[in-house]
Amino acid sequence: FQDRNGSNSSSGDEPDGGQDLIFDHVYTPGDDPASYSNSAVVNLFYWVNTVHDFAQLYGFDEAAGNFQQTNYSGQGLGGDYLRAHAQDGFGLPTPNVNNANYSGGEDGSSGQIQMFVWDDNVGGGAKYVTVTEPESVAGGYPSVQAQFGADVPEVPIVAEVVEFNDGIYQPYITDACEPSNNPSALAGKIALVDRGGCFFEQKTVWAQEAGAIAVIMCNFEEDPLGMAGVPDLEGTIPTVSMGATDCATIRVFAGNGLTVSLGQPDSNGPAFLDGDFDNGIIAHEFAHGISNRLTGGPGSATCLFNAEQMGEGWSDFFSLIMSVKPGETGDTPRGVGTFVFRQDNQGRGLRRYPYTTDMSINPLTLADVAANTEVHALGEVWTAVLWDLYWALSEQYDFDADLMNGSGGNNLAVQLVMDGMKIQDCLPGFIEGRDGILTADQILTGGVNQCLIWEVFARRGMGFGASQGSSLSASDQVSSFEPLPPCVEELKMDKTLTPLVDAGGTIEVSIDIINHKPETQTGVKVIDQLPEGLTYVDGSANYSAIVDGDQLSFEIGNVIFNEELTLTYQVETDASAPSIQQHFDGLESGAVENWAVLPVEGTNVWALNGSSAYEGSNSFKVESVATESQQIVFSLNDFPVVGSKPTLRFYHNYDTEHGQDGGVVQVTDDIDLGVWENLGDHMLRGSYQGPLDYSTFVIPNFQAFYGESAGYTSSYIDLSDFMGKELYFRYNFGTSDGDGPVSPSNGFWEFDNFELMDLVHYNWETCLTNEAGFSVCEFAPDLGTVIESEVVSGIEDLQDEGFDIQLYPNPANDFVTVSLQSNFIEKATLSIFSIDGKLMKSQTLYTNGGLQQEIVQTYDLLPGFYFVRVDTSQGHKTQKLIIQ
Repeated sequence: FQDRNGSNSSSGDEPDGGQDLIFDHVYTPGDDPASYSNSAVVNLFYWVNTVHDFAQLYGFDEAAGNFQQTNYSGQGLGGDYLRAHAQDGFGLPTPNVNNANYSGGEDGSSGQIQMFVWDDNVGGGAKYVTVTEPESVAGGYPSVQAQFGADVPEVPIVAEVVEFNDGIYQPYITDACEPSNNPSALAGKIALVDRGGCFFEQKTVWAQEAGAIAVIMCNFEEDPLGMAGVPDLEGTIPTVSMGATDCATIRVFAGNGLTVSLGQPDSNGPAFLDGDFDNGIIAHEFAHGISNRLTGGPGSATCLFNAEQMGEGWSDFFSLIMSVKPGETGDTPRGVGTFVFRQDNQGRGLRRYPYTTDMSINPLTLADVAANTEVHALGEVWTAVLWDLYWALSEQYDFDADLMNGSGGNNLAVQLVMDGMKIQDCLPGFIEGRDGILTADQILTGGVNQCLIWEVFARRGMGFGASQGSSLSASDQVSSFEPLPPCVEELKMDKTLTPLVDAGGTIEVSIDIINHKPETQTGVKVIDQLPEGLTYVDGSANYSAIVDGDQLSFEIGNVIFNEELTLTYQVETDASAPSIQQHFDGLESGAVENWAVLPVEGTNVWALNGSSAYEGSNSFKVESVATESQQIVFSLNDFPVVGSKPTLRFYHNYDTEHGQDGGVVQVTDDIDLGVWENLGDHMLRGSYQGPLDYSTFVIPNFQAFYGESAGYTSSYIDLSDFMGKELYFRYNFGTSDGDGPVSPSNGFWEFDNFELMDLVHYNWETCLTNEAGFSVCEFAPDLGTVIESEVVSGIEDLQDEGFDIQLYPNPANDFVTVSLQSNFIEKATLSIFSIDGKLMKSQTLYTNGGLQQEIVQTYDLLPGFYFVRVDTSQGHKTQKLIIQ
């Protein structure tokens, strides 16, 4: 029935089909929806009953708790017909628009669907932006007007578009979070600005102060977004936002002839479209009733109230399967809500991406959930994998156009999804949902599709090693893209090494071998080529070893199907080759003189903590709070980056709200400029967990440490890309105002043993072969074995006020000038030592009792740390030298 007055009850004006029950009513899309309400009610009635009949054939029947006034089987509870409201609330003084919903309880109680009318502000926004030049990108682009600044005018602003440049990559050079670095280019132009880093209105203020006459704000997500203002800022020029793809399309021409007309759009099409004609949305809402009653059984309708529940995902899946057409394929993009968004079926509709098996179009995986735990965004990931499964089974068993009674792979997919909902536990998460489908396949087909299902789920990050964590949290998952191992029919190997040993210590090598090929593998052999610095420990292997110089080989023999074997042996490391400690701060006495605390927001500042250090007495610690905060601690000294493999290592311990509160390590070589680079891309071991919610640092896809480390763990960061620079370091911690259900009550992040080193590690390739010519080779993960650092000693200065040396340039390349100041004349020796004390060069000179200079060739020295020492009978002087 129509419910334009929002009373949740019929007005008694239902469509009349006459004696012949012919419900044929006029539908004119351009008219006022009230004029075709009979058509809307008829379509809503028809489609609700169609979904009812479809779902009953796949198991949502009377016994399972379907919506039915009379239960003819005697099973389940009747009296629970579904109430469907057409044009709900559209006649109210402030009409209900742009939505739809389902509500309902357990079997025996009626459910309710409310369908709304949709205005022309959806579908990506109105087309305020029209590109006039160049012709290749000309046309109108969906955009949304900001809630601050001047309105987009009726008479369009026509101007060139130029990227805003603030000169600081924090997070982008084009984010307009600082004053313009290119005001002359912006004057009289439309500024193109990127979202992130600061308030929207602040960006507009900086643009207008640079002389821009309007702003186009580029979202990092696919749709334009609404932009609210803030107090104490006065953005006065028009500002609109555009989606990521559209911005990327026009950006390449910014500053190079891109001309835009920014004005009120012409009216195209009706002001309103009725959601009662969007059959996908109707199916979506009905499916909420299906998933609510199948999960946990018909007597419970509260099993999808947890944070990780996939209700929106099942509903989108129903929207797709109820409208699929012969001739479509898995890579055909399909949207949900495309009718009310004024798009064709291949548009995005209500979602971030259209659904398709093509991951270049829809890239969503389980790893994307933590960064956006909103229920629809979470549901998109679940629909994506179910839609992949639908088409994988359709390819395996063909597509049957008979959606109701067919026997194709598509019909099987629907059945497995329906049965999986019945099997899974109350309050399920992604992995329990996956396992429900796997169990359904075992029951229905004897498990013949197990490997296909595993491969589909692994492709979207729900593979063999995946974990959902607590289903009460939507941000503590662990992704895995590995299918069930037996499904990959290969002879396999996995290699692990002792992660950390002292120089001269012993590395335990473990090589796991498993045969997942159905036939016995014969003549299996393991071959290792040991790198320089390692020596095999005779007799340490559990298989006979053949040693030929640096090559080791082990005859494993035959390995039958599903057999698992482990080869172990030991190698001894070079006692003279430790990692070289360049700087170490255990945060003990004097630590406060080396670090500065910067409380950006909040009172939970970094502080020395004397109760939970990794070693010694102190660590630096910051508390996680339930409000927005940002806390920084940074080094007051800069450190030169030198050596063969310069590396930062520190130990840290954290327990924070997953995906919401977390920290990063950053560096800069110019502390006054204040541009800090996140070191996530340089992690060697102990990497970031994943992206934080955008609101925490106001930076999209910002990788960070978060969650629970379960005690102290080490992180190693490669600094090679900064070779020759002098870096400051900082630890930057942020919290959002979210209150996740599993947020730790005493969350924190702390670090200890900050160390710079020239890293030495061993990781070599091991190969597994058989007599048929098969070969697979593997390295150990995460650097293999790290050799513990040592302090190199033995070079100390004797102080003498009558003698001094200076070096320049420093850092040096092909030569270095040694400037000597002395008050005596005698023979002296000038030497250059490596950081581990080895003599690299030596020459004789005579001091002249005054100032003199000696040029030393250094072109043959490798980049790294060195010491220049001048010895006299009076004593010696040493200076540190850096060769780039």
